[in-house]
Amino acid sequence: MLEKMNKTKLLADSVADQINDLIKDRQLHPGDKLPSEMELMEALNIGRGTVREAVKILVSRNVLVIKRGIGTFVSEHTGQIDDPLGFNYVEDKEKLFLDTLELRSWIEPNMAKCAAKTASDEQISELKKLCDVIEAQLKENKDHTQADIKFHTLIANCTDNLVISILIPIISVGVTTSISLTQSILKEETIHTHREIVNCIAAHDEQGAYNAMKKHIDENQRCAKKMIQK
Repeated sequence: MLEKMNKTKLLADSVADQINDLIKDRQLHPGDKLPSEMELMEALNIGRGTVREAVKILVSRNVLVIKRGIGTFVSEHTGQIDDPLGFNYVEDKEKLFLDTLELRSWIEPNMAKCAAKTASDEQISELKKLCDVIEAQLKENKDHTQADIKFHTLIANCTDNLVISILIPIISVGVTTSISLTQSILKEETIHTHREIVNCIAAHDEQGAYNAMKKHIDENQRCAKKMIQK
C-alpha cells in the first residue's frame, strides 16, 4: 500500500514538472489560463487523478492558482509564497519588524538606485499613479497598505533582477507592519518622500533615488523604534 502511494506521489511530481515545462513551451504568462484537465490528460497521456494531484502540487508552490468555476491560471507571482522565510512562526514580532526594517534599509535604497537606471516610461508612469493613489488615501484617512506595497514592489520589479523579485514578500511584510505603526505620524513624510523617490527615478538620478529611499526607510526605522519603546 505504502509503495503504491509513493509511486503515485512520484508520478504526480513528474507530471507537475511536465506541466511546468508545458507552461514554458507554450509561453504562458502570469494570469494566463492553463489548458483544461482533458487537454492535459491527452497531451501528457495520463489519468484525471494524476492531473489533479500534479495541479495541487503546483498550487502549493504558487505556480498555479485555481479560480473556482473559472479554471486554473498561471500565478501572478509564480513560485513566490506569502511567507517564504517562515516569519509567521517567529515569536518576537517586535525584533522581527525592526530587523526587517534594517534589512530594507540595506536593500531598498540600492533597488531605487537601480530602478532609476532601468525603469521604463510605462513603469515610471505607474509609479506616479500609485503616488497619487497613496496621497489621496492618506488625505482621506483611508488604508493605503495595498497601494504602498504595490509602490515598493514596482520599484523592485523595475530593477529587472530575478533575485530581488524573490525578496518582495519580505518587503510586503515590512511595509504592512510599518504602516500599522507609523501611518498617523508619517503621513506627510510618506507623501513627500514617495514623490521624491519617483521624481529621481523619472529623472534617472540614481544617487538621488538612493538617498530618497534611504531617508524614507530611515525615518520609518526611527519612528518605529520610538513607537515600540512607548
